[in-house]
Amino acid sequence: MEDASGDEAETAQALVIPELLRRIFEFSSAKSNVSHARVCKNWCEEALSVLWSSVEAYPLFTLLAPMKSFGLELSFARDLGEGDWARFERYAWRVKSLHFTTQFSPSVFHTVAVGRRRLDFLPNLEAVYDPPPSVNVFPLFAHASVRTLEVHPSFEAKNMGLLPSRMPRIERLTCRTRDTSSGSIVPSALKQLQSLVHLTISHECLNVDLFHALASLPNLQSITTVCKRNSPVHQMAPSPFGVATAPQADVTPSSDTGSAAAGVASRVFPLNPFPSLVELNVQIRFTTAIEWIQIANRAGSLRVLKIHSPCKESAADYMHLTNYVGLLCTGLETLELSRCDAAGCIPSEASCGLEALTSLKSLTLRAFDAWSDRQLEHMLAPLSELETLVITGGQTKTPLHQIARIALHCAKLKTLKVDVDTWKMPAAALPDSFFLGHLQTLHVGSANIAQTQATFVANFLSRALPLGCLIDFGPDLPAGVASTWVEVQKWVPVLIKARLEERGLGSESNFGFVATPATHAKTAKRRKKK
Repeated sequence: MEDASGDEAETAQALVIPELLRRIFEFSSAKSNVSHARVCKNWCEEALSVLWSSVEAYPLFTLLAPMKSFGLELSFARDLGEGDWARFERYAWRVKSLHFTTQFSPSVFHTVAVGRRRLDFLPNLEAVYDPPPSVNVFPLFAHASVRTLEVHPSFEAKNMGLLPSRMPRIERLTCRTRDTSSGSIVPSALKQLQSLVHLTISHECLNVDLFHALASLPNLQSITTVCKRNSPVHQMAPSPFGVATAPQADVTPSSDTGSAAAGVASRVFPLNPFPSLVELNVQIRFTTAIEWIQIANRAGSLRVLKIHSPCKESAADYMHLTNYVGLLCTGLETLELSRCDAAGCIPSEASCGLEALTSLKSLTLRAFDAWSDRQLEHMLAPLSELETLVITGGQTKTPLHQIARIALHCAKLKTLKVDVDTWKMPAAALPDSFFLGHLQTLHVGSANIAQTQATFVANFLSRALPLGCLIDFGPDLPAGVASTWVEVQKWVPVLIKARLEERGLGSESNFGFVATPATHAKTAKRRKKK
């Protein structure tokens, strides 16, 4: 009994440790934390801190006074008094992350600016998402404690000039503004943010001036551009199951890419530019990318490279880029290249240079068209660490039998996405055995398949895929073609199980046994009779 009472005492002591309580409440729902706040004083403080750590602006401002709607905007329903500010301050210091999802009247911000008891009225604020874009309102939330800032497309570029002096500790900045009217304000401001680690910026703002300004930032690890719809730039690249043809007006960089490349050559960069850069995910022309990569990866730290061209790049420029990447970026773990359209075929005898990237775990080539079996073998043979392989968007599809050759060299693949050609037969004999034992998902793209091919395709895939592998196909296939692929999806796991059973009986090897839906049905019927 003494031991039991001692355990209870220790448990009671543990349940008032602030750090432990905070971790428990962080994993609890908001409704649960409301209940936790009513248990005792210690629990109340920690539960309230978790509840108010990340809030939207509307519930925060309602601490001051009720709000009413005027058209599309919200305003305070009455004047504020000292008691309102005292109540507000009991919660304001707990706020670390503030989100703006509601439109407020300018009078709300004027009232807060005039009545606040201190300039940084949210003293522990660390993250601000989509603050009001006006130069008259944004400074109200430009606290020195902020480390994460995300602004929407209507954000006025002049506000960027405040960041070095008012928000010097920013580590993560997402700037989707398309306001390029302020010239050098954005490059000049970002150049002074020495703490910046992650930058996401609209493609309109990415030009040679900004690239030059970012080169001197000691802690910058990633640069990503976003497009008009606030989506990552890779979504504007060709789709996994075809070629995207986004309007040029939506994706063309604000500066001429030809002059941008020339501008890089004329600039004086630091001796060690981009010393910490790990990821470069941008939308630029291939010719510009070649100029930028040699500067961005001079320190050899680049591990993720994603280049998306908004133009119909030639096959020669595509090959030039891949060979350049293979020469200068041997430490890459993720590579993604895409062009707007497959404007030309890759010469069958050409070497793409990617075979030098032996550390690659993810390779995506969109609109990389018409390679030979020899090219595929030559490129994939050294890439044994690949876990994701995507080859889509070309005018010529990948023959189904190429999956066997992919399996020989990329046994660790977990995701394979190719536009499959089920009609083309192999010119040479396939390997005796091929198996993608780690594959979790196979995307066959917009592959056309006849009903008469279902048995052959299902048999082939049952030799290559493990049990549980998801087979997916493009969403826009004709109904008849889609239904045939559904049949393949149905029969592949059945045939795999049949192979496993035969191997377990020892009568056939896993890879040598060839079953069909018809023969499997006969076997099942025969076993049922027994």
